[in-house]
Amino acid sequence: MSEPGFLCEFSVERRDTGERVTQATLEVDSVEAAVRWMRIAVGTALPGFEGEALRAARAFLADGRRTERELREKQLTTLTLVQGPLTMVWLISPIATDEPQRICVWPWA
Repeated sequence: MSEPGFLCEFSVERRDTGERVTQATLEVDSVEAAVRWMRIAVGTALPGFEGEALRAARAFLADGRRTERELREKQLTTLTLVQGPLTMVWLISPIATDEPQRICVWPWA
């Protein structure tokens, strides 16, 4: 079986109102492209983070091999960060695969 494509999504939820908006959705055709998207997206947002969200984002960026391994194993991978009233979620899920997906959630999220 060939490597599946991946759906990359970024969404934001306001905890005070419960409003959730998908900010970005992108379909890519390789593990490398999916990891690059997530690293660039989190890295771009890094200057706006403080405290625990900043620590978690830095920890995620330092462990890119883990994300790559998870995607090669056809796992859904996600990173959730909370900053002020916002909950931000980056999600990458394999698509076009016959095998069941396993879910991996970053432990510091």
